[in-house]
Amino acid sequence: MRIIQAKIRRYGSLKDIAFEGHPLLVFIGPNGQGKSHIFEALYRFFTDFSPIGGSVTSPFSDILWYKRESYDPIEIEVTLDLNEPEVGRFIPLPKKLFHLVKEKLKENIRKILIKRSLSKEGSWKTLEIEWADIPLVTEDVLITPEKFLDALSPIPQFSDYKMLLGFCW
Repeated sequence: MRIIQAKIRRYGSLKDIAFEGHPLLVFIGPNGQGKSHIFEALYRFFTDFSPIGGSVTSPFSDILWYKRESYDPIEIEVTLDLNEPEVGRFIPLPKKLFHLVKEKLKENIRKILIKRSLSKEGSWKTLEIEWADIPLVTEDVLITPEKFLDALSPIPQFSDYKMLLGFCW
């Protein structure tokens, strides 16, 4: 797994930052400028991860918010590049269906975008999960198997997998 891009809003000393991931990425700067907050935010994002909802598993207070202003949620957005086995664990589709999707989407199957927000009450909300430009979760709601298959149209074989896909969802 590799981070392609990350955006962090209202976390610690970070008002609104974005960066692109590289094989070697170094954060340099004076003390107290937010370097540690970048890693702390990403740690929370991945440690507390749930595709829908979820709560904070580590210590939590308003000190996490930029200027301690907790009226707006913290937002973290991460675009990942996954290898094929990682995609298979993240998107558990039957093998034959996965290979058909791979044929259609090519290298795009490696890209997953995840946008989540953290409320002052300590609950996570998944704003969006998108796989290869196909929305899987929107506003904490998983898409239906029909909508997933519609996004993959016009491959006729996909209609044969509606029943199979229903068991995965």
